[in-house]
Amino acid sequence: MRSLIVALTVALAAVSPIQAQTNGTQYCDLSSVLQSAGSRAAIGGVECRLEVEAWLDFMPPLPKPGAPLYARVTVDALQASFPRGLRISGVWIVVPGGGAPPAADLRHQPQDSAGRLQTIAVFDRPPDTSAGIRVGVALYVDGFTAFLATDVRKIDRVY
Repeated sequence: MRSLIVALTVALAAVSPIQAQTNGTQYCDLSSVLQSAGSRAAIGGVECRLEVEAWLDFMPPLPKPGAPLYARVTVDALQASFPRGLRISGVWIVVPGGGAPPAADLRHQPQDSAGRLQTIAVFDRPPDTSAGIRVGVALYVDGFTAFLATDVRKIDRVY
């Protein structure tokens, strides 16, 4: 019975559009939201800026074929401090043609001395990165989500 539930969940996830709750009642297609999102957005009355550094890690030992993609996501508050309780609630790679696979793991870091939010997002099976990637981020505070996204043209490689 448990394997049937898991199989149904996987099957439904494969055919359902990726959706995000943008407020208490409305839903939207996440991939289109992230495709059009900018690298700056206001949340809780504070304008925030997104910066992303990405790299593929080819260091052995690799547990499976392929190199995981790491993205250091930094969100900086411009001209003010973050609202209390603000957090990074999701990170995705926006795939051309639709879809936005989520990070397999989010490693939140404490705010740095400048007060910036940082998270390391790990993507086990990233899409092709040869032309660069678009990384989208959801910021959540007080029941509201703001989406930011930026293009990353240079993907470093670690050997």
